[in-house]
Amino acid sequence: MDDETFKKEVLDRLQQIIETLTSILPEACIEEPEGTTATADRGVRNRADEAYSMLEEMQDNYQFAVEKWQREHGA
Repeated sequence: MDDETFKKEVLDRLQQIIETLTSILPEACIEEPEGTTATADRGVRNRADEAYSMLEEMQDNYQFAVEKWQREHGA
């Protein structure tokens, strides 16, 4: 794999990550209606768990890409 192909694969993966993060981040809200804080807190915790899992996945994918590039280029 040449450098350009590697860069393209990394950029494509980063774009996927950005799209995933954008889809799970809560929308900004100025005021919360009464009685919704407990439900909202659970939703935020679930999103945090999902984000943590995605961070692990991103690190694994990055490490895999680096190792693959090093194997192919002997670096």
